[in-house]
Amino acid sequence: GYVDRNTNTKPYTYSITPKGKERISILENNPTVV
Repeated sequence: GYVDRNTNTKPYTYSITPKGKERISILENNPTVV
């Protein structure tokens, strides 16, 4: 997935994986692409 869920802490925390960050950067660089 694009995010990792840390279920060891409460509340749960989500961390973006490198793949997710790459996808986000692509979306930011191409706002017309959804």
